[in-house]
Amino acid sequence: MRLRAVLLLPLTLVLLVVGAPLATSAVAYPVSNSCAYIEVSTQTPAVGEAFTVSGANFDSGGNVKLVLDTGAVLGHATADADGSFSKQVTMPSVGPGSHKLSAVGGKTDQPSSCPADPFVSLGDNGGAAASAGAPGTNSGGTAFTGVDVLLLVVIALALITVGVALNRRSRSGRRTAAPVA
Repeated sequence: MRLRAVLLLPLTLVLLVVGAPLATSAVAYPVSNSCAYIEVSTQTPAVGEAFTVSGANFDSGGNVKLVLDTGAVLGHATADADGSFSKQVTMPSVGPGSHKLSAVGGKTDQPSSCPADPFVSLGDNGGAAASAGAPGTNSGGTAFTGVDVLLLVVIALALITVGVALNRRSRSGRRTAAPVA
């Protein structure tokens, strides 16, 4: 029995060490269907100033309308074959404070964790807030930061079950053995 315990402990450790990389390799994150996002060339455009709005991860050939939170349409863009676009627009006369610039349309197949319309916040002095869905920002979904532990739990339970079965088998074998004369 001690020999089994001595053999099962290193085997368990080896399986856990080998099983952890297998569990992480099965998860492909972030998913290939990324959120559409937009970026601006200047974060604080003055009234009448031209600036560039760029977007990515839109549908190929998708029509995108660039709209301020005031309802003013700054322009329309068509995404290229890669789903990207770049459009030069002019900042209209708007009230003071921050304003949200949204990209409406141009995407049909996004994960539910993506914002309905990607946006950036344009500010007077504070600058633009992070673009929703842009690389390096939280696009509204939960970040994957660890290992898929389900596989590790299943391996651990299987090893525990094998250990208990071997332990019971060895004990029952000792009780029923005939005495040697």
